[in-house]
Amino acid sequence: MINLIIKDLKLQKKICIIGITFYIFMIFSLGSASKDIPAEFSILVFNGCYTLMAVYMVCLSVLYSDAYDEKNKSHIILNSLPINRSTIIISKYISLFIYLMIYLISILMFSNILKFVSPNLKSLNIAGILLSFIFIGVTFSMYYPLYFKIGKKMFGVYRVLIWCSIVIFPTIISKTIKKVPLSAVQNMLNNIKVNYKLYLTSLSIMAICLVTLSCMLSIKLYTARDLD
Repeated sequence: MINLIIKDLKLQKKICIIGITFYIFMIFSLGSASKDIPAEFSILVFNGCYTLMAVYMVCLSVLYSDAYDEKNKSHIILNSLPINRSTIIISKYISLFIYLMIYLISILMFSNILKFVSPNLKSLNIAGILLSFIFIGVTFSMYYPLYFKIGKKMFGVYRVLIWCSIVIFPTIISKTIKKVPLSAVQNMLNNIKVNYKLYLTSLSIMAICLVTLSCMLSIKLYTARDLD
């Protein structure tokens, strides 16, 4: 299993370079715009942005790794070796959260470094980390069972769907917020600010349950799948 995880991590060198460049640019841009963010909601806004940044790069890493496996028929090679299919599945889920950990550490590091340039910049905190875990857990709880069930037959389709959701979802939220009265938005943000511990705890438990069930389902589907 360790070798499978190392194999996935070795593929991420180019993606990590892209991620570092992306994070420096985005965090610096956030710092420049931080003066326009209401102080009472700044932590919520920064955590939301950091979460989207982490989710974006994790999706890029997973899709790159899976595309490489499909292109080189890695699943056929791995299944010709004395490796249980459940081990292959579990290694993918572990790699997923290792990617997340690497990108969160990068965001934490750069957000603290760039605070010297932009004093109003807020660094990543535990709420942002949990929020990233929740988003990744929910997203890939749906992605991996599909991937291990149908593989390359529908790989391009759900890859496009994930990319569209990454690009379109924030746009929809932004346009929706603009249509909602400012007072309603402030009330919603105040509610989140007051009850965020309860929300994060509940959603984290839900994400853990979803990931566990997703892993079990992926093992069942992949074990029954005829590889071509």
